[in-house]
Amino acid sequence: MEESIEQMIEGLIGYARQLKNRKLRRGFEEMREVRWEELTQEDRARRVSVLAVTKKAYDEYFAMQGRVQKAEGKLN
Repeated sequence: MEESIEQMIEGLIGYARQLKNRKLRRGFEEMREVRWEELTQEDRARRVSVLAVTKKAYDEYFAMQGRVQKAEGKLN
């Protein structure tokens, strides 16, 4: 199942909160205000592509953090 634009943005806002990065969070929150339906098809595709790549990178980063914490827990 593919994530909607709104789901990607909300996920990125959540990651920015976890990282306690206000500037990043505000940037993602501003993306909520974008009128996606008014963008040209090319601009919309470009922005969605950037969102998807960014979301995937954060998904992988936090998954790795979870594995590291789990491994550290097994060592202690």
